[in-house]
Amino acid sequence: MREGDPNVGKPAREFRHENEFSGYIAAYSEEGQALGLERFQDWHAHLGGTMFPMQGYPDFSPFYIEVSEIFGGFNFGDGVAQIDLKEMRLEWAC
Repeated sequence: MREGDPNVGKPAREFRHENEFSGYIAAYSEEGQALGLERFQDWHAHLGGTMFPMQGYPDFSPFYIEVSEIFGGFNFGDGVAQIDLKEMRLEWAC
């Protein structure tokens, strides 16, 4: 569990008004920076919580896994893979 992560159980969305509805706090928003959410960026893989997509935020449920290319020797072209475990969807970006 990502201790102290206020985004656990909340779906991330691309636009601020959508995040206000869900309660998700984007890591690089003013509030996210005040809470120090960038501390969660140093990871190899995690389940849910604060998302760090390489491009846009996918429309995923809060039940996703985010995997960097460092995890398990995968090569995502210096990117990340995200898998929505509820909807069984995959997003990859570099």
